Amino acid sequence: MKIAGNTFDYPFIHGKAIQAAGKYSFVSCSDEAVENGLVTLEDYPVVDYILGLEKEDPANKAYYKTFSSAMQRIMTSIVSREVICLSAVLM
Repeated sequence: MKIAGNTFDYPFIHGKAIQAAGKYSFVSCSDEAVENGLVTLEDYPVVDYILGLEKEDPANKAYYKTFSSAMQRIMTSIVSREVICLSAVLM
């Protein structure tokens, strides 16, 4: 499926900017990987949380929340541990 104006490469673009800013490395993952404990954000000093167009889709009977309850707990935890959290909303 193509969505006008969305290139789906924002993690790559953000990562290249992060590398250029200080020769840092980066990794990317899905929010589901974080919520399911496959990736632990506490392992990283900086988190760049990129949000896509999250919305309810009645046709598919799907409901998406930008920050699920699990992600709210995780983000609260990392911020309280002084992990730097950047965020971008892409529409």
